[in-house]
Amino acid sequence: MKSLEVTASWNKKFFEDFVAFRQSLYRDHAWALDEHLSDLEKLWGPNSPLGREFRAYLLRDSQGQVQARALVSVARAAAEFTALGYYERLEAESGADLLARIETDLRTQPFFRVQGDKRLALRAPMQGHFFNSYRLMVESHEDPFFGEPVFPASHAEDFRRAGFQMAGQWRTVEIRKDQAVPAFDRIWKATEPRWNRSGIKIRPLNLKRWPEELRRLYDVLSETFNQMPNYEPLAWPAFEALFRDLSFLLDPRLVLFAEKDGQTEGFVVAVKDALPVLLRLQTRSRRWPWLARLFQLKALGELKSHHGRLLVLYIGKKPSSSLPWLGAALGKKITDEGLRQGYESAYICYLADKSPIFTSLPGGLRDVTRYALFEKEQPA
Repeated sequence: MKSLEVTASWNKKFFEDFVAFRQSLYRDHAWALDEHLSDLEKLWGPNSPLGREFRAYLLRDSQGQVQARALVSVARAAAEFTALGYYERLEAESGADLLARIETDLRTQPFFRVQGDKRLALRAPMQGHFFNSYRLMVESHEDPFFGEPVFPASHAEDFRRAGFQMAGQWRTVEIRKDQAVPAFDRIWKATEPRWNRSGIKIRPLNLKRWPEELRRLYDVLSETFNQMPNYEPLAWPAFEALFRDLSFLLDPRLVLFAEKDGQTEGFVVAVKDALPVLLRLQTRSRRWPWLARLFQLKALGELKSHHGRLLVLYIGKKPSSSLPWLGAALGKKITDEGLRQGYESAYICYLADKSPIFTSLPGGLRDVTRYALFEKEQPA
């Protein structure tokens, strides 16, 4: 007989079991980074800046062993949906049992189903917020890269069987040098006169002023993404908590701001894939935990010097910009920098199937990974 354990507030013992269950599933996974209790406490503990209510679940068997887990959360104000994330299970039967029990539990929680006159759909998998983690990997042709979800593709069938419908699809594509150069050179030839007249200046990220630069990224990303269907506002303290350590992964030459009269008009955020370095750090730290601090310092040096796959995470212009060609021109700039650093190709990550960026890209790009998000209506 299975039992359901639920908490709606930070409970250290509960979340220790929550983390330990995932660790048991992914301990031998070649590409999975460990989940840490401290990271969950930062997001869901008593001082969380996320501004969300949550209910976390552990499904246990008759012996008390965890069989499945999940966490459902909703914004305290102006919620657009309810997020179901951190979903893991031993086998499909336990997953189905947990999803059914979550639905039953939420029937007693009107705040998770309706706010004002808005009925909130349940979206999964979403770890609380758009900027934290969402999407499920459903098809992949390459080794995972840093930040990419590692959920088993079979989880998609779990959601389908539970009555969820696919609510969005994305893909990561590879663009090779021989595809990028002629495409962006052609765009640049058409846009260069307008660029020269526009007064736009391009500058790289200034890591010496990281807190200010991170705030600049927050402002531009918030404005750029606020019309996306899975976006909800995120307060600056929450964004800062999520990304304050991002500077260790950045090559400032690969993060570009297009500015005019002191205002950011467009941007590119590209990174070198840090996953191999972080996996080596994890392996060494597990094997020799008393040397973990030394390994961390070594990894910081490796992050600054490694080549890694080039991942273009964001590229575009603010909706308020009056320069429609700016995103394509920035594509030219980041292509030139990638070539200067010796890259033969890059991954353009997490593109919605109808993303406007495809109008600036050449045809025939190879799909690397496909992702999906699922949704289910809840009763009022």
